[in-house]
Amino acid sequence: EKPLARSVEGCLNIGEAERETGLTVLPVHNYAFTPCLETAKEIIQSGEIGEIGRVELRFDNNLWSYRSRTDFRM
Repeated sequence: EKPLARSVEGCLNIGEAERETGLTVLPVHNYAFTPCLETAKEIIQSGEIGEIGRVELRFDNNLWSYRSRTDFRM
């Protein structure tokens, strides 16, 4: 149900690269087309917030599995 690329041309380019290299394509890109990530990408690419040194993301669908990386009770 997830697209291989953003366009038919992109899919064709992936197929061509696969044939040329002899490698196998395995599309595993959960969240690749998630609206909030699309917006973040646009903002970062625009330079609006300056140079980015690091980005760290976490997607959870189960809040019980979430553990803070710091002691929030400090």
